[in-house]
Amino acid sequence: MTQQDRFAIAFSKQRLLDNVFDFLNSEISDSELRSKYRFCSTNQWNFEKARDELPAVNVLNSVKKCLYRPFDYRYTVFNKHVCTIMRERITSQFFDGDNIGLLTTRRVTRLPYNNVFVTSECAEYKVASHDRNTIVFPLWIKDDRLNGSGSLFETKQKSNINPAFLKAVELSLGANAIVTPEKVFFYIYSIFHSTEYRNKYGELLTIDFPRVHIAKDIGLFEELVALGQKLVSLHTMKSPDLKNYGDLKVGTLPANIEKVSYSNNSVWINAAKTVGFRNITEDIWGFQIGGYQVCQKWLKDRLPRNGSPGQKLTEKDAVHYEKILISVKSTIQIMEKIDVSINLRGGWPGAFVIDYQK
Repeated sequence: MTQQDRFAIAFSKQRLLDNVFDFLNSEISDSELRSKYRFCSTNQWNFEKARDELPAVNVLNSVKKCLYRPFDYRYTVFNKHVCTIMRERITSQFFDGDNIGLLTTRRVTRLPYNNVFVTSECAEYKVASHDRNTIVFPLWIKDDRLNGSGSLFETKQKSNINPAFLKAVELSLGANAIVTPEKVFFYIYSIFHSTEYRNKYGELLTIDFPRVHIAKDIGLFEELVALGQKLVSLHTMKSPDLKNYGDLKVGTLPANIEKVSYSNNSVWINAAKTVGFRNITEDIWGFQIGGYQVCQKWLKDRLPRNGSPGQKLTEKDAVHYEKILISVKSTIQIMEKIDVSINLRGGWPGAFVIDYQK
């Protein structure tokens, strides 16, 4: 959590460093900085203390990529004088780039439920919900204290999946089942993307964390693992399928993002409707994660705001946005396959050992 997003979060490393170097520049007055970045002191952050102590920090070595909103990667400085509430024990689990984490909320304020996502980077606290704090569940926990050898250069890791739950899954599926923490993570991610699960247990999801039902059938378990793995790959933007994103863009780039609109299966970023993306169906445009209409939000967050000019959409940005569109399209298709697989084996809750409504 930053509490000072205009200063502490940026679309690029260079923009972020420009912000910090402004803050460190003794020739820029406190009043100028407060006006430009709209600073406010909080219980966790103090303007004067930050300006006094930040010069001692190696800022270049503290820049981290973060997931700010679904599919929206930005940069911050991982230091208490910039990124105010760091939650270091959890956030640091993603610094090496070889971990993934489930993002969800303890309860939701509106239905249908769509408050689940995944990350391979440290995540800002509003990724999985527009109005509730995001809870991060890393797949792996890395900790020097787990290293029994006492080496200063080796960090051990353990699964964050409860061993008792792994055992319960094994008992349900039978002796031939191979149950690993990765498989369980993909399985969980899959069932949380079942539309029928979200509808059936919607009221329960408004009061507590989503519950994990254990499959009775090893065939269903393996199918859901495979589908969940595809979703994770798509949502972390690492799927090989995203290399075949096609050419959805219309118009000449770079172009200012000045007005976002949707009509006739096309997304436009200017008032003249000459620059944008085509062949975008309404279900893709309206798809929500965490209460965000994700394809719209990514663009709208780059509009002019509070006197600041909007972002230019570059060719690189357009490729990333096309990948978001393809990821959403594929997600919709996979969610349908998840429900088909479950319904073929008895549906909710018949295909599962536990019915959490009881």
